[in-house]
Amino acid sequence: MSRWNPGGSIVLREVWEGKAWSARPVIVVDDSDDVIALYIADGSAWKRPFDADGSPKRIPAGDWKLGDELWTNDVIRISLPDERFSVLPIQDQDKQLRFWYLNIETPLRRSLLGFDYMDQTLDIIVNADLREWRWKDEKELAEAVGLGVYTQEQANEIRRAGEAALERFLSCKPPFDRDWPHWRPDPGWLTPKLAPGWQTVAEM
Repeated sequence: MSRWNPGGSIVLREVWEGKAWSARPVIVVDDSDDVIALYIADGSAWKRPFDADGSPKRIPAGDWKLGDELWTNDVIRISLPDERFSVLPIQDQDKQLRFWYLNIETPLRRSLLGFDYMDQTLDIIVNADLREWRWKDEKELAEAVGLGVYTQEQANEIRRAGEAALERFLSCKPPFDRDWPHWRPDPGWLTPKLAPGWQTVAEM
């Protein structure tokens, strides 16, 4: 499939066992051999999973339904083609870097509408100065193992993927040598909306 053009609106979707787990409208910043950078706009409406009782659902076990949610922070999402993580520089209201968020996930796969992937529960928080870091959602990963979402070996592999992601990020090699915290969206960009057909998962 061809690459997506910078400035275009596409769908970034999590897919679990052939079914959409979440869907976000995003704007393409870069789609190249070295990096896939996507912008999630403050105020954009997206779909997230909920339990039958209406509470947000975080682990893909059992049934779920997708409902509406608003994204509340401008953020750029930096991924490496074929790698199992993405990096998000999280900023405060004054656009100052608070911390780096390393999301452990399956590699991005191109779809007819954008990219599909699946979050793998465990994450890493890295201080803005890159001197300290910590795991996030370790208890949730253990809960997912207990629910049968992952085997213990798969959970161990997810942790190893996180360790490799951290090493790759802290190396500051391309594309992490760019000044991502000071990247700003084009002021002419409109808040993106989900494209029709976002819920249909097709085999490529």
